[in-house]
Amino acid sequence: MAGIRLFSSDHKEWQVHKYLIVGVLFLACVKELWDVAWRMSIEFHTTICCSGVAYMISGRGILNGLILYKDLLDVKAPGVILLAALSQLITGDERFIWILQIIVLLAVPAITMVLAYHETRTSDWFERWTLIALSFLVGSAFLLYEVERAGRFETESFGTFFALLYLLVIAWDRQRMSYLRLGLTSLLMLCTIGMKEPFLFILLAMNLLLSRDIYFFLRSFLIPFVISFLAGVLILAVLGYLWPYLTIYLPTVIADRLPSDHGLLFRGIIIIRVLKDVAWFSPVPMFGYAIFYLWAAHPFFKYQERWKYLILSVVSIVLLASFSHFSSLYWQLIERLHYSFPLKDAFFMQLTLKYVASIVVVLISLGILFFRSRELFWGVLFSCIAGYLVVFAIGSGDFHLNHYLLAIPAYAAIFLIFVGNRNRTIFAKALFYLAIFPIVLIPFYHPKLQYDKKVQEAKSQFQAMQKAKVAAKYADEVMYRCNLAQYSSLSTASAITPFTKHSPTDLGFTQSSFAKDKPELRKRFLERLEVAPVVFVPPDFFQTNDDKAVADYLQNHTTAKLPSCAENIELDREGITPLFKTVME
Repeated sequence: MAGIRLFSSDHKEWQVHKYLIVGVLFLACVKELWDVAWRMSIEFHTTICCSGVAYMISGRGILNGLILYKDLLDVKAPGVILLAALSQLITGDERFIWILQIIVLLAVPAITMVLAYHETRTSDWFERWTLIALSFLVGSAFLLYEVERAGRFETESFGTFFALLYLLVIAWDRQRMSYLRLGLTSLLMLCTIGMKEPFLFILLAMNLLLSRDIYFFLRSFLIPFVISFLAGVLILAVLGYLWPYLTIYLPTVIADRLPSDHGLLFRGIIIIRVLKDVAWFSPVPMFGYAIFYLWAAHPFFKYQERWKYLILSVVSIVLLASFSHFSSLYWQLIERLHYSFPLKDAFFMQLTLKYVASIVVVLISLGILFFRSRELFWGVLFSCIAGYLVVFAIGSGDFHLNHYLLAIPAYAAIFLIFVGNRNRTIFAKALFYLAIFPIVLIPFYHPKLQYDKKVQEAKSQFQAMQKAKVAAKYADEVMYRCNLAQYSSLSTASAITPFTKHSPTDLGFTQSSFAKDKPELRKRFLERLEVAPVVFVPPDFFQTNDDKAVADYLQNHTTAKLPSCAENIELDREGITPLFKTVME
């Protein structure tokens, strides 16, 4: 699709404005490139951490012949774990997935620029390169948002990468879908959802935003979803993970992620949580303003209508957004009151009347829009449904910080509609120019980067990782000499788990603070601890441990005395002590 004509080269009075815009865009791009370079240089110092530890343990377990979720209980989708296994297979450690992380982060602005380049292929050079520059600013803002929210091998960054590639494929030609593109779309959908299941709702939201008719929706979403679903089931079945995925993984995820102070379905209307997070990204939230503005204005860029209908649709979107936020507040209050309606209370009665009035105003607005312009009505309605799906996907994990990155592909779809705008009404042009303003200002309002502090933190973590690798070599040597297949590790000694060639009897998730409140996980942890022939602990474990059941078990069933097979090992222990089952003596 051709982009909107910003300026005409036939009007000399616009030349000064062109030079001014080029100068401002150049400064903004240089500033953005500077911030990206500095921030990515920190990523080169990062080490495996947090959820990445579990991925590497599970990946090693796969290579050791263990069954995912059955033998090693994780609460992550299989995609990123298979990537970790591939990293272990190719480089023997985390180096492959570390390089891949850098690539997928840098690919974000690259993909947005390719989208803009393709969408503006019939535009004049000035218009085209202006929009490509804006796409670089937006894509780089996505990148910086990602590294702040989910660096160090978090699954969201990989899922975002595949979702953006999916967007690139479906948007390349919206008139027809070849068999090759259909297969590629299905593969990318499988990879995206395989990284994190809630991405399904993001992909659906993207298609609702982009689709102009049911045929595009069928080609770009429904058919690829059926293919990717069947392929995913087949792959899990062949690998032997399907039954554990259905009977162990999904129930654990539901118990871990879904419980919240808010009902699951109501989380999709708590839009204020997402807006606040985007606004947090910078002191003056230009990034948030740009995203919110583009989302609200997207029906005008998608359809060509008269300005009065466009204004009506703007009113409808604003009312729906306000109603969504008000609904979240109202129903949160109802939940706290255990679904009772104390109508005798004056404040509650006033709140209820306002809520009912807001429903009436929204319905009247949508009704008028429906009779005036069906295209804009459906555009506004699908925009709001897509917004609900995005917030729902984020809220399904109870709004964890890294889950906010699920929205990036949907933001990119909105930006794509802006770039491919064909609406040439005066009102739409004014909206288009207004959108440029917050985008250009994004680089000048990024959070201040404490580079030295972050690098020092990364170096400290790297040193700790090196010590853990040394201790892991000692642990592996002990198990090699004593012919032991698995082990358990507790407290700070668990730092060895992502680096050993042997696998633990289970992940640390089962002994986390969350698991202590879950009898089934607590039982699993103790059972796996009992079958471990050797347990690695820090030297001061019995003085610092506050889990009496674990301490009593180890004191009664293990010994720190080394069996003959583990004697005379010259490798450095680096602060770990092996406790052997007494039956080995």
